[in-house]
Amino acid sequence: MRNSNESCYIRIPFNFSSDPAALASLKLKMRYDDGFVAYLNGVKIAEANAPASPVWNSGAPSNSSDSAAVVYQEFAVNNGISELVNGNNILAIHGLNYGSGSSDFLIQPELVATISTGGNTAPSVALTASTLFVEVGQDVTLTASGSDPNGDTLAYAWDFDIGDAFAPEGLNQPVAVRRRNSAGMYNVTITCSDRKGGIATSTITVASDNSVSISALTPFLREGGTATSTIQISRLGSTSGALIVPLALSGNATSGSDFQPVPASVTIPAGATSTDFTLTILNDSDREGLEIISLSPVYGGSFTLGDPAIVSVTIIDDENLQDQIPNAGTDTTATVGASIQLAGSISAADRFITAGDYWKYQDTGAEPPSGWTGLPFTDGTWQEGFAKFGYGDNNETTTTSFGTNSSAKHLSTYFRRRFFLNDPADYSTLTASLLVDDGAVIYLNGQEVQRFNMPAGTVTFSTRASSSIGGVDETTFFDYVIDPGQLVAGENLIAVEVHQSSPSSSDLGFDLSLKGDLSNPSNVSSQWTKISGPGTATFSNSSSPTSSVSFDQPGTYVLKFETTAHGIVESDEVEVTVQGPPTYAQWVTGFTLTDTNPLADPDFGGLINLIEFALGSNPDLETSRNPPTLLPHPANPDDLLYSYRRRRALNSGDATGTTGDGYQVYGVSYTLEASSTLGGWQQASGQIPMQQEGLPVDNGDGTETVTLRLTPTTDPSWFFRLKVTLD
Repeated sequence: MRNSNESCYIRIPFNFSSDPAALASLKLKMRYDDGFVAYLNGVKIAEANAPASPVWNSGAPSNSSDSAAVVYQEFAVNNGISELVNGNNILAIHGLNYGSGSSDFLIQPELVATISTGGNTAPSVALTASTLFVEVGQDVTLTASGSDPNGDTLAYAWDFDIGDAFAPEGLNQPVAVRRRNSAGMYNVTITCSDRKGGIATSTITVASDNSVSISALTPFLREGGTATSTIQISRLGSTSGALIVPLALSGNATSGSDFQPVPASVTIPAGATSTDFTLTILNDSDREGLEIISLSPVYGGSFTLGDPAIVSVTIIDDENLQDQIPNAGTDTTATVGASIQLAGSISAADRFITAGDYWKYQDTGAEPPSGWTGLPFTDGTWQEGFAKFGYGDNNETTTTSFGTNSSAKHLSTYFRRRFFLNDPADYSTLTASLLVDDGAVIYLNGQEVQRFNMPAGTVTFSTRASSSIGGVDETTFFDYVIDPGQLVAGENLIAVEVHQSSPSSSDLGFDLSLKGDLSNPSNVSSQWTKISGPGTATFSNSSSPTSSVSFDQPGTYVLKFETTAHGIVESDEVEVTVQGPPTYAQWVTGFTLTDTNPLADPDFGGLINLIEFALGSNPDLETSRNPPTLLPHPANPDDLLYSYRRRRALNSGDATGTTGDGYQVYGVSYTLEASSTLGGWQQASGQIPMQQEGLPVDNGDGTETVTLRLTPTTDPSWFFRLKVTLD
């Protein structure tokens, strides 16, 4: 009911096992918010805060305070006694809410009968009016219909809601004529007495003077198209004086940025039945989708609310919403300390038309004039609405007409929708997602681009769909790729004609969405982050989809690839299984070596397998050697710089360990040795001054380069070698 309808219908069956003639009185007790009309076995017995002639979707004319609904209000409904029957009965309530968007609604009835125990029986009375809506200064005739089961002569007293308990007008008469000199809502109560202590009452509400309604001459406005709508406020009743009508504004559109501010109130001049103002939308650059502006008169006691009491204007955005689809790539593996390149990618599409969107349509069953599929065609007389369109499935947003004969329904219904884009070259493909029952032909800017469940050849308004659609296919969107070659810069148009397979078909349905895949998505930012994992994930450029990443501990890591465009965030994840650095025995299995002995040199590159393992080179390639280097210090040529590659430990890069004095990692020990005679090799640090030059440099392949600064003594020559030992 909320956001859909102001009316709620309640039926309460009950059994009455006594003789209705034995009842002394009948009372309806009600807790309600905001109004109601009550019926007993089809006859109206009471009402409150209800329009004069309620229809199926009527609402309460005014808001009822929450405090008024805390306790039961009593209504004498003795006129309903004659409607009771011995056996099954129905109490029906037409519940009325003030506005479909109201936050609360309450209907809680109790029907109480008092059975006569002998002696005097109270009378019953019903009150009616010649009209429940009367202009200021116009007479209204009020009639009380009383009856007494004992045949007693009845007396009548009137309360006209002017402060007196019983006003003298109409005293002891069943008919009273009243007029009001000011506008407002008035409760009129009749009290009927049998002069023996038995009384009955009845109350009705009469509205004096104006009933105010509101309408929009153009309920759909388009950025880049029709930008104004005339809002008209009308009144029924006296026009002798000016009427100030306050306005309430609601909806998801923003005043000042989506549309020019509207007045807080309008004045209908004396002698006039209406006034109007222009609602103007603003063409902004935000991607907002459909936006709603709702306006309604605010009841203040000087008028009642007519029908319609609220109007909504829909703004159709000319900036397309954009879908971005991040792809983090497939799950992969890595080795501790070694960098891998991530395979993130971004695809994006502009949503020109969304499911449930706005369309213009013709449902007369006749063929539209030539050119209806193209932009130049004028469709000002076509109807407007939101998908899903159709009939017969009870899930339509807009119900279309099938004509006057259910056995000879219209075979064709026509739809048009404009959309906008900047540059057709931005789009690699178009995809239309179509829901249709039964068949359809789709046109883009006047050219047919797809047809579904339709025969080949020329299609006219009398062409039938090839077959009937049923089951899940009636509610399924099917994708169709469309060549974007027909797109133009600026305004474009997609047109669809929907056809039935038979004039006796029970239902029709249509909805369509259209998106354009962007060749080179722009304005999309990305970011890699670690979601879980035992250690640290280090990204070379976390904002790049193809950033490299390394890990300092083995285990399973989950990385998130997040994209942001126009304030919308999307993400995807990838799992990386990180293994510890390989032992020598594991390492050799990754190559096609003819000899796996650590001391062998199967590629004849001058380095044995163990040295290639220790330095991170490839034993299958003679040119992959990575040998150590010895160079003069650039700032002090008397000093030497010795650089070599080594397996990178988990905590490498922090200058810990003995570096050149037996540094050990993953079963390999590195020691720099020195000799001045090519004999008697000893640790270099024990013979000449030696220190580490800067921090180790990560090579990104599981190795790092270490540089040692050596200061030779006065000996004429020194020789250095790197000793590698395998545990």
